Amino acid sequence: MYSTERFLNLCSNHNILIWNLSNQRDFYEFYISIAGYRKLKPLLKKTKTKIIILKRIGFPFFLYRYRKRKLFFAGIAASIGFLIYLTTFIWLIDINGNSLITDDAILTFLKEEHASFGSKKNKIDCAGLEEALRTKYDNIIWASVRLNGTKMTIDIQENLITKEDAGEEKAMPDGAYDLTAEKGGTVTSIITRNGTPLVKSGSKVKKGDILVGSRLDIFNDSGEIMDYPVCHG
Repeated sequence: MYSTERFLNLCSNHNILIWNLSNQRDFYEFYISIAGYRKLKPLLKKTKTKIIILKRIGFPFFLYRYRKRKLFFAGIAASIGFLIYLTTFIWLIDINGNSLITDDAILTFLKEEHASFGSKKNKIDCAGLEEALRTKYDNIIWASVRLNGTKMTIDIQENLITKEDAGEEKAMPDGAYDLTAEKGGTVTSIITRNGTPLVKSGSKVKKGDILVGSRLDIFNDSGEIMDYPVCHG
């Protein structure tokens, strides 16, 4: 073993990676890749060094060791396939922006539309659900439904002004008023200089829907409304 140090130097000179090198008195132990091991033959011959494989570690050796256990690998393949199949369904629903309409009410609506938990993603029409939400609930002025993995996210915006307050809207001070749609259609673009936009480009609206609200909600650090000044038209 007098040429062991020379052998290690040659491995370094030939860019053969070895790691976890340890001195065991009369010999050295180390780890080496399969590609590196295949380059050792001329170095071993040159330094008259002998190498013994103590243990083979890695996925290729694992496959070779259990190559005859076909049921074992079939079970692994079936498990992976089942997990992939589960990702084609909806398992989580996140609802944001609702205050007047409860989560349970929206979940019941989704169940009626066959778009609830466990529904196939490729059978869910997001645009259709958005329109159905606005049609079913009059106080929803904007809705967005999107899928991300096995999660469905529903963002809605409600008209928090009640019918009793509708008369007060017409008598806002200094000519302030909400901008409403004169007829149904699709918003192609919107630029707001005053007020709060309640729709976005691409939103479908019905006659009478509020497009831009005159009320600006000012929130504190706790997310609570602390003031709501009215913008002039």
